[in-house]
Amino acid sequence: MRVRGKGGLKPSPNHGKLRVLLVVGKSAGINTDLDVEIVQKLQEKGAEIICLKQPSREKFANTLREESGYHIFIFSGHSRSEEDGSIGWISLNDRDELSIDEFKNSLRYVIDNGLQLAIFNSCDGLGLASQLAQLSLPRSIVMREPIPDEVAVKFLEYFFEEFTKNKSLFSSVHTARERLEYFESDYPGAMWLPTICIRESALDKPLTWQQITGNLIQTPQTSLLNKRIFLLLGAIGLLVVGGVIFSLISREKTPEKDVAISPCPQQPIQNKPPTENQITPVRCLAYVPDVPNGKWLHGASTTWAPIRSKINPKIQAIFPEFQLNYRQHPSLPPGSGTGIKMLLEGQISFAESSRPVTDTELQIARNRGFQLKQIPVAMDGIAIVVHPELDIAALTLKQLQEIYTGKIQNWSEIGGPNMEITPYTRPFDSGTTLFFQENILNNNKFSENVVSIPTTTQALREVTANKGGIYFGTASEIIPQCGVKPLSIAYRSGGTFIAPYKGELVPPENCPEQRNQPNLEAFENGTYPISRRLFVIVKKDASFDEKAGEAYGKLLLTDEGQKLIEEAGYSPIR
Repeated sequence: MRVRGKGGLKPSPNHGKLRVLLVVGKSAGINTDLDVEIVQKLQEKGAEIICLKQPSREKFANTLREESGYHIFIFSGHSRSEEDGSIGWISLNDRDELSIDEFKNSLRYVIDNGLQLAIFNSCDGLGLASQLAQLSLPRSIVMREPIPDEVAVKFLEYFFEEFTKNKSLFSSVHTARERLEYFESDYPGAMWLPTICIRESALDKPLTWQQITGNLIQTPQTSLLNKRIFLLLGAIGLLVVGGVIFSLISREKTPEKDVAISPCPQQPIQNKPPTENQITPVRCLAYVPDVPNGKWLHGASTTWAPIRSKINPKIQAIFPEFQLNYRQHPSLPPGSGTGIKMLLEGQISFAESSRPVTDTELQIARNRGFQLKQIPVAMDGIAIVVHPELDIAALTLKQLQEIYTGKIQNWSEIGGPNMEITPYTRPFDSGTTLFFQENILNNNKFSENVVSIPTTTQALREVTANKGGIYFGTASEIIPQCGVKPLSIAYRSGGTFIAPYKGELVPPENCPEQRNQPNLEAFENGTYPISRRLFVIVKKDASFDEKAGEAYGKLLLTDEGQKLIEEAGYSPIR
């Protein structure tokens, strides 16, 4: 996650030791002692640890204001955020729950005094990150959803193991997340809970343990040769960060080498004239003309999240003045329909959708004096998953339809065990759900026994715990999960069953060392029955927003953009 912030970065405290402030808040039901042990071990690396356990408000505020300052702040305990991610609270002790606003002056003091990183090893921290960004904190790590205690402890342990080896912050988080994969069978999606939030002004300033400690060493005189070596190492560090920024939060590893004949430029190339067709693809992101400067709000399809995480940081590294900011509706759940509604009402500059615009949406646009344009940029498969132990390997579209409309309610009716079926779905206004209802259910209503689950992560947990459960979702998100089994699908009885995964099915006992991967080829050629296109939705009203949406579509349709889409687990449209 990239965030805006005012002003430049503050120099880190030069106290002589790397100072870490660990605050342990209310911890009923969780073992924060393990967090303390992990952080205390940093003393072996030369750090000075200041630990507060369930402090009073006064003690907490006064400690933040110590003149020596801190390089790293860590909170361990209970926290929560508003559903829209705008506000967060920490449970400081058994009595006091504080929002960031309630101690913002003390936080602003410690940030202005050179705080480099805050880690909230606690549940549901996006609201905390949002408020800290407004205080110009350079970098923070939060958990995007509630996180199991043992996962949180291991993430903290793995992160500091990597970070103290002088790996960059980005690389350390990326590796720590990968090392959590053995939790996936018990906690699907656990790897993707830790999230980096970083100010744009900090993107080209890599943070490492050595960089912090190196600044603490006072050297009255430095030879010219040493200065040159230092500058060379700094340049190398920036190049390394440039290579990992857009890959650290993706769900796929970066390929070992680029198949392009020559590397793409990392700065805009303005000497090429605009193409006649505004979305005609070119090879590199940097070759796209007329990318407008400004701040552009966009959203809101959840299917698009891996694409946004993969490609938006790369776009902004090349076009830093083309500032992309994801906007969530303050009350409605995220989804394609919500994003298009926000676009129609002028709340965002362009929308991302996992379904085409509807006739109703087109009519609303016409009534308001403009048109909606949809730019297809990728293809996606919808996978069907069940419990790994369920003795069902495949379904036809007709059987799938009858399960979700309530005509089939027991697995024994289609050759499985005598077990009640529990169908799960995302909220009914989700783009994936609407696509499923229109194309699989033929616009029939979902049965009353269908259970709506807010997020894919929660739905996968339900299926993992319920042997009779079934769920549909974006293939790139659910096929690699260890706790569920993807089913092959056929258009009709007697037809060919096509798997949504590549090759042979990886059994649960081989996961996570091996994982099922999406069958992108089958999604592209149409042999897999449930595939769809993903769109950038643009409001055609001759505004700057239209120009921004068109530019975003052109960027995604470049060869470089299409490759990044494929790395995110989706099929390129070209």
